[in-house]
Amino acid sequence: RQYAAQIMFNALEADTVQWSSDVNGYEKVKTTGLEWKPNPNNKNDGSWVNVEKNETLGKKWMKLDTVENVLLSSVKQESGKSTFNLNNGAYTKVEDDCSALLGQRVNILLKDNDKSKVYGVYANDDSKVVATGYAGQLELDGSEKVKMDGTSYKLDSADNKKGNLILTANTNTYKTGFDTIVKAVGEKGNMDKNAAASSIKLIDNDGDGKVDTALHTPAKVGKVTAVSKSSVTVNNGINTVKFDDAEIYDGIAKDDYVMFVAEANRSSEDKDSITKLDVTSAKVTGTRTGEAKVNDEWVKLAKDVKVESGNSYDMVIVGGVLLFADETKSVSKDILYISGTKEFDGYAGEKYGTKEVRAYFADGSNKTIKVSKLAGDKIAKAGNVGTDYADEAGVKAGQMYTYSKLSDETYDIEALSTKNDAGYDKIVTGKSDAYSKQKIDGLAPQDDAVIFVQTGKETKVLTGKQIKNWADSITNNFTAAYGTKESNGIDYVAVAALVNNASENVPGATKDTLYGYLTADAYVSDKDGEDKATYEVWTTNGAKTLYADTKTVEKNATAGAVISYTVNGDYIESIKVNAGIQKGFAAVAVTGFDYKAEGELAFVSETLGAKQYTLDEDCVFLTVDDENTAGVEGNSLDQIQLANAGSKSTSDKETVLTNAYVVIGGDNNDKVLAVIIDTTNNELDAAKELYKKDGSVVK
Repeated sequence: RQYAAQIMFNALEADTVQWSSDVNGYEKVKTTGLEWKPNPNNKNDGSWVNVEKNETLGKKWMKLDTVENVLLSSVKQESGKSTFNLNNGAYTKVEDDCSALLGQRVNILLKDNDKSKVYGVYANDDSKVVATGYAGQLELDGSEKVKMDGTSYKLDSADNKKGNLILTANTNTYKTGFDTIVKAVGEKGNMDKNAAASSIKLIDNDGDGKVDTALHTPAKVGKVTAVSKSSVTVNNGINTVKFDDAEIYDGIAKDDYVMFVAEANRSSEDKDSITKLDVTSAKVTGTRTGEAKVNDEWVKLAKDVKVESGNSYDMVIVGGVLLFADETKSVSKDILYISGTKEFDGYAGEKYGTKEVRAYFADGSNKTIKVSKLAGDKIAKAGNVGTDYADEAGVKAGQMYTYSKLSDETYDIEALSTKNDAGYDKIVTGKSDAYSKQKIDGLAPQDDAVIFVQTGKETKVLTGKQIKNWADSITNNFTAAYGTKESNGIDYVAVAALVNNASENVPGATKDTLYGYLTADAYVSDKDGEDKATYEVWTTNGAKTLYADTKTVEKNATAGAVISYTVNGDYIESIKVNAGIQKGFAAVAVTGFDYKAEGELAFVSETLGAKQYTLDEDCVFLTVDDENTAGVEGNSLDQIQLANAGSKSTSDKETVLTNAYVVIGGDNNDKVLAVIIDTTNNELDAAKELYKKDGSVVK
């Protein structure tokens, strides 16, 4: 059927022929308009002459005409039919949606040359779409070519600034020159978001392999700021759009990123369009002028988009242009804090030298380093005369610096300041009495902010989340320096140094504490050339090997024990082993649970009796196989099971077997901070049988 239909269609386009009475004399039609004409004497010595072409079979027998021209617009009517425009006027009552052919040279099959009786529309054999993409991908390539997404295409016109048609979708209008599009988009780093996101189709309409036409569909992009029952509001010039007036995707929500195409540039009748844009969550791994590297690809930056290498963002990338970027995680890269310094170290007879300092880094590590340069200048001992060096007195304890490591393993540092802001929005230094109730100078820290805290006895690198877990009662008079980042109109502390040498210890919070289940007896092993106490544990992040900055192993740290600890750089400290309720641990039989975050947990315990506690908001869950002292994948509250019944239950005295460890704490010692539960047998290896009523041991 397919081939039969093709044969019949081809026949409609075929030219008619006229036979003569002479077997050798006939009219032969050529596509050039030249025909063979016999001489009057019917001798076979005729010649090629210019004559009017014969009619096609479709024209002669079915009154069908074929019109050829460029399709400028196609609009779907309420009746379901379409109206489209060519250079020679409008054609109506078209059954097919012709919008896919916009900008192309088309053939229209109609009857009696009546523009309301269109039987078919199809692309001319010479018309081909060469490339499709977005205006942000379009570049001029010399005077005779353009590039689309890095690929070059020759142009019909030798001048890409004129001669080639740029059609605006569905407007029956056009201009000339690809430079008009490129100029509207702008340079990388300052690209117009709307212009860059507009779509482009490159077309060769005459079959010579060169682009002569482009179809340009204008668009706008923005972020949804509000959704009501009747409309949505979008920023970046899109404003309020009613559901009744537009085709809008299901589930549109506040903070979605969207693309808007106006009714005037669409084929659907009386409808704007709003479509959802994809969001890429990734880290920026490099930056250069006007560009950023995302997922190993360089993308151009739109106007007002600022990103930093090392930070993570939710990004909208259209046609290789980064249109929007919401920071999700920032890193205080190349930032260190100096907690203490030694005397300047130099050789007699030499002007320059080094200064040894104790440096703490954003990743939590710390080590002794030697500083040889300050803001690019070599340091010299204080008191030297001259301007070609930096005074070593500028290397001070209690300050944050940006840094780079030099080839000789020494460091070049520069104080974090308003002149050296390291990419932060604002830098504040020397702020006294800056900390109060989880805020620094009145500003909340980001959860992943890097906070250097120094007291008279110790220095720690904490996160913003840990600072926000400090008790309201902490009133240490900290002096602060900090850098801020803005998000959604709110300034947050992204990096800070809090210093109070009059205080002995860095404030702590129970929520700084981590928990682990020992899968082997603790032991001493070599780490970086030194003997260190070593703990193999199952944690919320899987199996880990942890080291303490001592060669003394904690008592009772054997396989199957639960430990709590805090982290300081590469080491753990404040280690406690589950050796009784006085340290917050208890072996329990779980008798009730509502399976909710911050929900209620009921249990019986030999040390606590029958109790019901509320889960802490950051309660930790560890799932284990206690018989084999191994971790089990899961680590979530839905893995908690009610204890098995004991073997000595009676009708009036129900017994249960211990199946978990719990850690009790909180400001009022009334919260469950951690639950470590056996999910393999639902019994601890040395399970005790307890009376469910009061938790006493069954004898």
